[in-house]
Amino acid sequence: MWKKKTAKRLPPEDMYKSPKDYYTYEVMQNYMHSKSMMWIQEKITKRALELLDAEVPSLILDLGMGCGFSTSYLYMMGYDVIGIELIYQMLVEYNIWELNPINADMKCLPLRGNTFDFIISISAFQWLINKLDDDELSSILKNIASVFYNLLKSKGKAVIQFYPSSDAKLQMIGRIFADYGHFKGNFIIDNPQGGPKKKIYLYLEK
Repeated sequence: MWKKKTAKRLPPEDMYKSPKDYYTYEVMQNYMHSKSMMWIQEKITKRALELLDAEVPSLILDLGMGCGFSTSYLYMMGYDVIGIELIYQMLVEYNIWELNPINADMKCLPLRGNTFDFIISISAFQWLINKLDDDELSSILKNIASVFYNLLKSKGKAVIQFYPSSDAKLQMIGRIFADYGHFKGNFIIDNPQGGPKKKIYLYLEK
């Protein structure tokens, strides 16, 4: 007997243009109180730190910090941190004042240049890119690449872990960060065979 095929469910960043549209109160509560989500975010953050070879003490900017899973891990490891999050409600569920949370859009950051040793972004960057056409995407990426370069100290590094919707967007991101951010770097893909364990990291050196 033939089994009925289940339609592949699209990730939310492929269905909603903004995370503000997706993260209703109920969705936020489920996310913020999920032990499995916290474990996954911490695991990815550990991997990002391995790639950065980040020494303590260092000042790390966490872009798209959510409710602070990755930023809290960095803080517990002894790093100085500043976290950026677009959705204000994500920042008030827990007492996370020591993480220096800022409610801002990563496309327009109210921060001084030449400040950070490292920048990380865990499972957030796809919200910027997956619903945009090539012209919009190119414009935003050029701006962000310049922002990254400006914020990082000399020889600073960044790791962006994200879920691109296509190989074409992946290649565009790498090209723009090299050409407009003047970064050296490469993509690192863990478990490239695919599935939920596949993780893509963009590693950048100033």
